[in-house]
Amino acid sequence: MLFDVAAAIPAVYYTAICSLDHIAHFKQGESILIHAGAGGVGQAAIQLTKIRGAKVFVTVGNESKRQLLKETYRLTDSQIFYSRNNTFAEDIRNATDGRGVDVVLNSLAGELLKETWDCIAPFGRFVDIGKADIIANNVLPMGPFDCNVTFSAVDLVVVHEQAKPLMKTIMQDVLRLFEKHPHLHEPKPLHIFAPSRIEEAMRYLQGGKNTASAIWQRTSSAVGWVAWAVRSYAGWLAVAPGTSYYLLFLGTEGKPNALKFIKEIEDMGVKVTAPACDITNMKLLENTLQQASKEMPPIKVCIQAAMALRNLHELLPADMDFFILLSSFCEIDGNLGQCNYSAGNTFEDALARYLASKGQKAVSVDLALIAEAGWANQNYRVVTESLRAGHGGVKQEQLMAMLDALCEPTYDYQQSAQVVNVIDKLVPRSYIE
Repeated sequence: MLFDVAAAIPAVYYTAICSLDHIAHFKQGESILIHAGAGGVGQAAIQLTKIRGAKVFVTVGNESKRQLLKETYRLTDSQIFYSRNNTFAEDIRNATDGRGVDVVLNSLAGELLKETWDCIAPFGRFVDIGKADIIANNVLPMGPFDCNVTFSAVDLVVVHEQAKPLMKTIMQDVLRLFEKHPHLHEPKPLHIFAPSRIEEAMRYLQGGKNTASAIWQRTSSAVGWVAWAVRSYAGWLAVAPGTSYYLLFLGTEGKPNALKFIKEIEDMGVKVTAPACDITNMKLLENTLQQASKEMPPIKVCIQAAMALRNLHELLPADMDFFILLSSFCEIDGNLGQCNYSAGNTFEDALARYLASKGQKAVSVDLALIAEAGWANQNYRVVTESLRAGHGGVKQEQLMAMLDALCEPTYDYQQSAQVVNVIDKLVPRSYIE
């Protein structure tokens, strides 16, 4: 499956599955009205309901969208109505002998929502995914409730934030669905935009003339084997459709934790490529990145966690969404016998400030000891000495929260290209006993 196709599937099918299966409890043989049938969610819902033998009605905004649905899903003119005015409501009632439909998947607002509300059959389920009237706190006529109907809203962001077990179930449902019905496909046609055209993509979506989905591409790279940082950060990025991972370190041979980590994020549906690469070798790194450019979308994110940097600085693209350099507090506070290490971290901090001054989104994070994770778990003696010298530590979840904040589009890299992270009294007692 192509990256673009894979990126177009999750959000629309998650919304359709959540709405139809988990909220509306759609049953085989029922009737359904799908507004915006030519859109991404609309096309996903059409495919889901057709494999269940449903009687499908849809609305579209223009003739080209009508033709798209007729050609792609073999819908007839008697199943497709226009949503630019309220005539579709009377058409639905005529098509169902006045009964209405069992389920509505709604994305209309205002008077058109109210007209749709009048199309619901007894014991029907109305699912609103547009939410414009909900946000505006508009009034809904109460009459249809006398026929034991329900009105619900679906917002995947709310599901993800407040009902994570349900979100996991929905994701699993979609995977099983595609395994059982391999003929299911992405919304068509796809409209692909480079990251530099994101404003154009958003204006296209806002124009009301779009069909299917708009996709933009990106690849994230993580350099160095610091599993505590990369694993946690990968979990954050992996939820973004279309994300690929390019992991650069000395290889996975003899490193079961590395292989386990790669499998974990592959199971999230993220493409992972992990070539063995010594980034101190300029030619090898250049060849590796050239190969990546042939196999994956452009690199837009880099988390630098290795103790080498100059070659990456020379070879990585200058237009990344963000470039995070994991440095050390040793650059600020020093550490016994580690002047070379302090010098290297000082270079990272200086490079981040230099890149930010040139308009690039780079930031250096001067980390304290990461308690109970990664390198600290394997070097108790050195860690103990560091603690006795008065150096504090930071919890893993605190670091992840900070990285999350640094990746906000509103973060001012030019103002704060270097972040010092030293928090005392967070180191587990077992390290000093």
